[in-house]
Amino acid sequence: MTAEKRKIKENVPDRVLSWAVLLTPSQKILMALFCLVLMGAGFYVFLFQDRLERLEKKNKDSAFQQSLLCAYQEKARDLGELTRQIQTKKHQFLAAAAALPHKRQSARLLEAFSRAGQAAHVDLLSLREETETSLDFCKKIPWTIQAAGSYVQLTDFLFRIASMDRIVTIEAMQMKRDQEDDLIHMDCTAVAYREP
Repeated sequence: MTAEKRKIKENVPDRVLSWAVLLTPSQKILMALFCLVLMGAGFYVFLFQDRLERLEKKNKDSAFQQSLLCAYQEKARDLGELTRQIQTKKHQFLAAAAALPHKRQSARLLEAFSRAGQAAHVDLLSLREETETSLDFCKKIPWTIQAAGSYVQLTDFLFRIASMDRIVTIEAMQMKRDQEDDLIHMDCTAVAYREP
């Protein structure tokens, strides 16, 4: 043994000396590198891996929040236009609701249909109120009308009904020419509306 090895042997216990002295310098370097890699892996596992996983989770959450923010910003851009459309529809609805009478007003409607028929020179053969039905926001009052006259007279009569101061629609209209009196006979349903 060389002097250096004897000096180490005097200061180091036998069991450590037995494998440490026998290693060559290249083996000692490999052993030191292995210990460094082992310590680095332990350092990574115990300190960094958990932090990296939390960081990745936060990045995913951040990406999700960013996409959610973009979606809400897009909706917020449309909010002004939608608010304006709602206001317009609300004004239109209120204007239409103002045209709906609060009561049934059957006598007034009968009189209005009769005046429209007289003004248009139409023969009103039958004018009958049917059963009232309820809709979501109003009540529907159907009237069955049977009239006779020329084409121009009947269209004038329908125009006068459409020009009334309340909402009246014409449904289920049928016209046929009568060969005997050369008049057009019209059967239709005029529907008036009122508040519930």
